[in-house]
Amino acid sequence: MQQPTSDPNIRQATPPRRRLARHAALLGLLLAGVYAPPAQAATPQQMKITFGGYTNRSELLTNFPVLVVLSNNVGGSSSFSYSNFVSASGYDLRFATNSTDTTNSLNYEIESWNTNGASYVWVQVPALPANGTGTIWANWGNASASSQLPCTTNGATWTNGFVGVWHLNEVATDEGTVAGLHRDSTVNALHMNQNGNDDTTGVTGRGQVFDGSNDRVEKTDSTGSPLDVTSAITITAWIRPSVTMAGYKGIVEKKWDTSYCLSYDVGAESLRWDILGSSQAGAASVLTVNQWQQVGAKFDSNNKTDSKIFRNGGVVATLNQSSGSLGPDNNGLAFGGRPSTGESYYFNGAMDEVRISSVARSTNWVWAEYQTMANNTTFNNYGAVTNLPSASRDLPIIANLAAANITTNSSDLVGSLTSTGTSVTAVWVYWGTTDQTTNANLWAYTNSFGNALTNGSYATNTSYGATFTKGTTCYYNFYAQNASGGVWGATAGSASFTTLTDPSVTVSDATVGIGSATLHGTLTSDGGAATDVYFCWGPDAVDNLATSAWPNVVACGAAASGQSVSAQLSGLTYGLRYWYRVYATNAAGEAWSAPASFLTVGAAGGVAA
Repeated sequence: MQQPTSDPNIRQATPPRRRLARHAALLGLLLAGVYAPPAQAATPQQMKITFGGYTNRSELLTNFPVLVVLSNNVGGSSSFSYSNFVSASGYDLRFATNSTDTTNSLNYEIESWNTNGASYVWVQVPALPANGTGTIWANWGNASASSQLPCTTNGATWTNGFVGVWHLNEVATDEGTVAGLHRDSTVNALHMNQNGNDDTTGVTGRGQVFDGSNDRVEKTDSTGSPLDVTSAITITAWIRPSVTMAGYKGIVEKKWDTSYCLSYDVGAESLRWDILGSSQAGAASVLTVNQWQQVGAKFDSNNKTDSKIFRNGGVVATLNQSSGSLGPDNNGLAFGGRPSTGESYYFNGAMDEVRISSVARSTNWVWAEYQTMANNTTFNNYGAVTNLPSASRDLPIIANLAAANITTNSSDLVGSLTSTGTSVTAVWVYWGTTDQTTNANLWAYTNSFGNALTNGSYATNTSYGATFTKGTTCYYNFYAQNASGGVWGATAGSASFTTLTDPSVTVSDATVGIGSATLHGTLTSDGGAATDVYFCWGPDAVDNLATSAWPNVVACGAAASGQSVSAQLSGLTYGLRYWYRVYATNAAGEAWSAPASFLTVGAAGGVAA
């Protein structure tokens, strides 16, 4: 174990007896003063929520967003009441995986809050077992834990492969055009523009209605945006057709012939799933007029013969899209029509809850996504509302935030103290290359931020305790303690980061034409940092791993892990062998692929015009 540095606040883990003595001494200092607790304006309460509806399935779902609907009849006859909330906006709401952790919270987003009716809240549940035993606890009414949490607005609820999540819950004026009106809940902030649509009653709160003439929700796009998924995609949306339509009707489209498009083929009475190079209609699936139904589709570049089209949580078609592909393009995205111009593809009806993911969701995931909205009180079981003991109200609130300034050997560990409870609070952070969760004595390194702390963010750099090597995963967990007790940033599964490392690339066979060729390669890993990719090529094999040694270097721009890259060459000499390699560079280092070569087509010695 490395020795501590001269920084007096950064130190290594000490033996249990020494650590406990030091903590006890600090706690004695905390208790020495006299503190006036804040006024408790409401009764802190708790409700157990189980997910018995997800049972007899074949898959454990992780980080799954479950819909929690709160209203005056939730929890049976246990008298749930909005009057027991401290915040009129529901900001004192907290969720946990156990009944005792009442101040920390799972990630959640409030889609809509209505103290006179139903409120819709999305909670990221860490684990949803396939046997119906998934459980969380909802807590509220604690005046010392009533500030709005960052997760409610920063997209943390939608981090498991989501590119965009549009609740379409905004109030809209019919035939209005408001830029960015329809908010994307993910960190990508891909907000959509209103274009004539109006709001209506949706599946969860409000949705949007389209007149079938010129209405759509749309967004312009540029090559390389998060909408340019390159490996896999899943789209789901809720729709309610108003009339029996004719022709093709756009549901979610980023241009059917150059990217991806989910539409309805009225003539074939089937949902249609278009991927660049592969346009396919599913099995007959007649949409029911004036009834909400969920539709969706998925495509996986690594399993092209198993594309799916979904309706109401079930598979209505399995497609072979072996000729399909995903890649960047600069077309916009539209709901209810075609990007930029709806042409004759305008949808007549309502839409709600549109989601795009950069992963191929499993059939269990899509089924559960449907059930949590369509049959919420069956999928969820809302337990009795109970009052919390007073001690749990007085604890501090600490959260692990994402690591910052990650380099090849260190990072800033960041935590957020959002409440000190009802007494003076001290904060520590623990870290190391092994996750010790809540075992303070087992962590390799720790840093004390002192006592009498105020709410805010706290950070320390790991280099004070250890210098890591490239590609090292480090775990960390913040801990806060006051006179009422201590709480951890995470009770299961600490936060983590991985130091930057060199990229890695592979080369593929070139596509050869007459006097031309297209080079292919893949950035297999970006090493956790922004990475630029190049093709180096020429008529001679070059062993020197330096771009300056090659006569030709083609820049492909920035790429992400798993992304395919290509470069088109023309004006090549006929019948001549050319050599090429893929080169990538990031802040951590560089990588070269193995050499590859191709022989141009045509009579030897000729040059393409």
